[in-house]
Amino acid sequence: MRLILLLLLTTFTLSGCIEIIEDLTINSDRSGSYKLTINLSASKMKVKSLMAMDSLRGQSVPSEADIKKELDLLAGFLTTQKGLSAAKTEINFDDLICKIYVEFEAIEDLQAGFQSYTSEKLEEPLDFIAVFELTPQHFKRNSVSQFVKKEWIEKISKEDMDHLQESSLVLITRFDKPLIESDAPSVSISKNKMAGMFRTNLLDVIQYRIADNYTLVFEEN
Repeated sequence: MRLILLLLLTTFTLSGCIEIIEDLTINSDRSGSYKLTINLSASKMKVKSLMAMDSLRGQSVPSEADIKKELDLLAGFLTTQKGLSAAKTEINFDDLICKIYVEFEAIEDLQAGFQSYTSEKLEEPLDFIAVFELTPQHFKRNSVSQFVKKEWIEKISKEDMDHLQESSLVLITRFDKPLIESDAPSVSISKNKMAGMFRTNLLDVIQYRIADNYTLVFEEN
């Protein structure tokens, strides 16, 4: 996902208005589906002008063809991984909305599949982190800010960091049994108690002002 990471790091810090929505559905048998949406439509004119450049801050800017090819490779790779199926990716270059979708037999398969792809693409593979943990009593999400390397942050100017205040990060998790509580005030539980939602901006996560790890507790049977 290097091209996708590069595109995000070189464009959303300059455009500010980016929305990232993660929508995870997980069943009691550990199966489910995962959907990630990256929406740059609010800043599409500025982002498109940046994408027209050959390079930005010493880094080459991927073309539309490069991004489409990388997304196709991601879908193909995930489909070949143990326990994963129905993987698909799409990007609307008119509105700059990218979507990634995959179904999994077990939550562990989902995490292993993305870890394998990332390790193959990055020059310095990230250590494996179990982001999602599921037991009969609770669902736990560990911090994704662990994936953000210090050297990446050091390359972002203060002005661009301020732009991140305008961004939006939404993490939605849906279940097939009701929840009773969350251990974090930043997480809201739906009226039907079948989903939890965490919302913040990327700057707060990067600067650890809001913890993006939490636990959702299920009702007892």
